[in-house]
This record gives sequence, C-alpha cells and structure tokens, in this order.
Amino acid sequence: MSRKLLWLFAVISLSGFLCFYHFNVKPFDLSDWFMFAVDFLSNFLAIILFAVLISFLLAVIPLKNKSYWQRYGYFFPLGITVISVLYLVFFCATGPHYHSIKAKDGISCASIKDGTFTVWHLKIERKGNVQFQTDLKTGERMEFNVKWLSDCEYELSRDGKVMKVKIVSADENGYECFTLMRGLTSPLQKVVRVK
Repeated sequence: MSRKLLWLFAVISLSGFLCFYHFNVKPFDLSDWFMFAVDFLSNFLAIILFAVLISFLLAVIPLKNKSYWQRYGYFFPLGITVISVLYLVFFCATGPHYHSIKAKDGISCASIKDGTFTVWHLKIERKGNVQFQTDLKTGERMEFNVKWLSDCEYELSRDGKVMKVKIVSADENGYECFTLMRGLTSPLQKVVRVK
C-alpha cells in the first residue's frame, strides 16, 4: 500500500473520530471555546502519541530493503488509523449518548428540584441553586452549584468541573437519570428520595 494512501486513511480516520466525538459524544459549548480547544487538542495528541509509540515498536519488524526509519514512516500513518478507529469503536460502544436520551413524555421534575435523596453511597441535599453531596462511607461533604437547563435537566459545577444530569422519569419516590461527565454517559441511575 502506498504511503499517500496510508496518510489519506490516517487523516480521514483521525478527522472522523474527532468530529464524531466532539459533535455527538461530547458536543462543544460555544460559550466555552477554551475548554473545547483543550479537549480537542488532548484527544488529538493522545492519538498521535499512541501512534508514535506503536510505530516505534512496529518499525522493528523487518521489511525487505527498508531501513528502520522507512519502516517507521510506513507504520506511523497506519498507527494513526488504527488508534483512531479503536477510539471511535470505544466511544460508539460506551452505551447511550447523553444528548440523544429523551425523558418520558409528560413527566414533571418540579417535585424533585429540592429535597434529600440517596444514590449508591451518596446522600444528596438539593435546595435552590445549591447541592450538597455527602459520601456516607467517608463522611466527605462537597458543595455544588446547580443550574437548571430545563425542567428535567441540570448541571452541577464545582472547581471548574461540570457534570450534566438528565432526568428521564420522576415520581414521589425519586427519579431515574443519566449523567454526562468528561464526555462519557453513565448507566441509568435510580435516585431515591429520603423521607
């Protein structure tokens, strides 16, 4: 296979992964270009660095009449292609994509905007624009700012880190939700109201 064709595959697969990831798995927020740029560059550099490592290792394989650096030049675009495709498969296979998840028709989340809840080993106390989470195992207590994006979706922020929560069903006993953090969607979580 020619080097030009290998580079074409490398550019297409790398571009495809970066576009898919940043426009489907983790759509960028126009209000935060800096974080988008940092995240985009970190993914780009991760793929390139893995490709460099793989290329150095694969260049050891003897090919007839090729020097080490010629073999490296051959394997580098191949490494970019393989890593990009693996990343793409990983992010496609991680489950539902947060932005495509829809709440059940007709649910109202007004009754759960304030209250005390539990999920796993966390006690959640939410009132107004503040949420406290207490780890029931360690006793550690953290404070988050709450920003409601819609009736059943909100953001929790603390120290510049943001987690989105999308509620898909709610009743007097609690709610079920998905969370999005660092581009990955959690499995469905059952959050129970403490009475």
